[in-house]
Amino acid sequence: MQESDLKNYRIVLASGSARRKEIFEKHGLSPIIMPMDVDETLPVDIAPQDAVMYLALKKGLAAEEALTGDSSAEQALSDGRPALIISADTIVYAKDITTGKWTIMGKPKDEDDAWRMLKSIASVRHKVMTGVAIIRIEKDAPILKRVFYDSTDVFVDSLTEEQLKEYIDSGEPFGKAGGYAIQLEFGKYIDHIDGDFENVVGFPYNHMIKELETL
Repeated sequence: MQESDLKNYRIVLASGSARRKEIFEKHGLSPIIMPMDVDETLPVDIAPQDAVMYLALKKGLAAEEALTGDSSAEQALSDGRPALIISADTIVYAKDITTGKWTIMGKPKDEDDAWRMLKSIASVRHKVMTGVAIIRIEKDAPILKRVFYDSTDVFVDSLTEEQLKEYIDSGEPFGKAGGYAIQLEFGKYIDHIDGDFENVVGFPYNHMIKELETL
């Protein structure tokens, strides 16, 4: 499948992330937004790359079940085109300043959690990983699935106590993996990245296109 073939599909984005929606729209796509509420509890001792693929696939399978078993959801595909379900999950993987161990960082629960996460990534390298699941549903054809992940190394400047407090007080860290959004105010504290910028925002679009070519 080539990128130009995407216009022949109903793109179903199984995510409520405004950032992912914006990435798709930037690339000329208008996905159907279908957020999936799934249990995000991870298996014990799961590797970070496996964690993001596990959750991405879980969301994708929930969307597949909705589209194939719920008449109201099927109306989203009423024009007869096949569906391409795309789901994703993003984490920050960093060395926790309190334990000294590399750990998966999701979204901060409160101000103390945000402080811990931001202190952990300040002045050192951390990884942003996004898992993606692609599920193709087409009449009279087998359902095809592909799962992959992308990883970007991010290097943050040193942050003063005042800068941390100001950023946390802004409210921006909440609802974001690792407690920051690279495309917003926190971007001024990024020294450089090694990898895909859009992956850090929340979705590795160019990697997805390469995967589609082999689907």
